[in-house]
Amino acid sequence: MDETKIKKIEERLGLEKLLNKRQAEFESGVKTIEADLSVPPHVARMLKRTINGITTLADEVAKMMGATNEADAERIAMDATFNADGTYKNNAKDFCVDGFSQTMLAGVYRAMKRAAVSAREGEILSALSSVVDMSWVLVTTIETMAADARSDAAAHAANASHATHKNNKQRAREWYAEHRGMTKDAAAEKMAKDSIIPASFRTIRGYLTGQ
Repeated sequence: MDETKIKKIEERLGLEKLLNKRQAEFESGVKTIEADLSVPPHVARMLKRTINGITTLADEVAKMMGATNEADAERIAMDATFNADGTYKNNAKDFCVDGFSQTMLAGVYRAMKRAAVSAREGEILSALSSVVDMSWVLVTTIETMAADARSDAAAHAANASHATHKNNKQRAREWYAEHRGMTKDAAAEKMAKDSIIPASFRTIRGYLTGQ
C-alpha cells in the first residue's frame, strides 16, 4: 500500500477517533443536564447544543480580544473593563479590533459567558435573548469564523494536492524505471491511457524529466 493511501487511512481514523470523542463528550453532557434539571432527553439535547453554540461564540470573541485561553480572556476582559482604581472604563477606544474596542469586546464576552450559564440552568429564552442583544458584534464574529474555516479548508486542499502530486511523480518514475525499454513519451502515454497514474500525458511526461 502506497504512502498516500496509508496517510488517508490514518487521517480518516484520526478524524473518526476525534468525532467519536466529541460525540461521547456531548452525550455525557446531555445526560448530566438531563439529571440535573430533570428534563426529558430531547430538551437536554437542545440545551447542550445551545450551550455549545454560545460557548463557541464566546471563544471566538476571546480570540478577537487576543486571548489564548479562558483564563487569559478573563484577565483581558477585567483589564479592559476596569480602571486601576476599580471604576468602570467608559467604553475606551484603545486596542480596537475590527472596529470594536477591547472594552466592548469584554462586555460581549461576559454576556456570552452569562448566556451559557443561563442555558445550563435551563433558562433558554434568557440565553437566546442575550445572544440576540449581542448581534451587532456577532455578525463580525461569525464572518471571521467562516473566513477561518475557508482558509483552513483551502490549506488542507492545497496540502492534499501537493501530497498527491508528489506521490504520483514517485510512482511514475518507479514504473518507468521498470520499463526502461520504452521511450519516455511511450511510457507516459501508456501510464495515462491505462490509468496507471491518474494524470494527463503531459503531467506524467513532466514527471519523467531528468530520468
